Amino acid sequence: RMPNPHFTPELSARVTVIDFTVTMKGLEDQLLARVVLQEKPELQEERRKLLEEVNAYKKKIGELQDDLLYRLANCTGSLLDDPDIIDVLNTTKKTSAEVQEKLKNAREAEVRISTACEEYRPVADRGSLLYFLIAEMSTIEVMYQTSLAQFIQVFKLSMVNAPKANIPAKRIENILNQLTFGTFLYISRGLFEKHKEVFSLLLALKLQLNQNVITIDHFNCFLKGGAALDISSERKKPKSWIPDAAWLNILELSRNLPLFKDLPDMIFRNDNVWMQWYDQENPEGTNVPEIADRLDTLHKMLLVRSLRSDRTMIVAKEYIGEVLGQQYVASHPLNVETMHSESDERTPFICLLSMGSDPTDQIMGLA
Repeated sequence: RMPNPHFTPELSARVTVIDFTVTMKGLEDQLLARVVLQEKPELQEERRKLLEEVNAYKKKIGELQDDLLYRLANCTGSLLDDPDIIDVLNTTKKTSAEVQEKLKNAREAEVRISTACEEYRPVADRGSLLYFLIAEMSTIEVMYQTSLAQFIQVFKLSMVNAPKANIPAKRIENILNQLTFGTFLYISRGLFEKHKEVFSLLLALKLQLNQNVITIDHFNCFLKGGAALDISSERKKPKSWIPDAAWLNILELSRNLPLFKDLPDMIFRNDNVWMQWYDQENPEGTNVPEIADRLDTLHKMLLVRSLRSDRTMIVAKEYIGEVLGQQYVASHPLNVETMHSESDERTPFICLLSMGSDPTDQIMGLA
């Protein structure tokens, strides 16, 4: 199965191509149905019965209308002289009024049920965000392939394993925490060490982007920097100690984020101070010239990524810990018991071992 298949113009002219690729909103709605089924099965059952009743009502109206049209088409004399047609007209009118009233009640019930279901929307929203982040990891390493069916199992387990609570808001918070961290552990088992922090960082950024804590400009400045700019057509850098790529990053920051709008001028005025900061072995651990008191962890990370990209992941750990918690930065040894609980007779273990590693003792201990 190809995620983005290419068809020739000749083939496209002969057939209709239907895109069944799941979207974030579509997956969110699917996951919401699963959450409601798990947490409020009575609501899901009521909705199912309601849909059946509505369809039955509509079918009944259609049958009455068809019967009336058939009698009218086959009437040979005056319509007023045919008692059967008069009876059908009266019955259709009466039934139609009753059905319309029932449909009105059904719509009101649907609104009530939907409102109750919407309470669990944050869980579905988080699940959709997590799955699409996982899917994007395949662009980093093609080996990172996770099917939607796999993720659905992790999603269902998170609801089962999340601590119970009588208050819905607390229960939702518990599910969100269990879903996010459980998914993180599940996916991290299949990532190379160098990519685990990348996954955590992208998760923190996307969560804040989804919550409107940061903007798409923050996200793009971190991912792309000034890569799209041309050094020959931009403002000349003040000193030669600034690499071309770093200067383009600074210009991009100044154009997209208000906090950094005067950054190029600051470096022009005090290039010696900025050079001293730039030459530090760990600039992320020292005060940034002129704007240190205005920088939060995110903006400090953006600045370090722009000038000293080699120190980006160092300061990124601080950002991840602040947004998600220290458990997303800490190392988590392989837990074979957890893996066993997630598997079944159709889900085998596949271990890709690096030189010198041997999980035999862990497997024997589990046995």
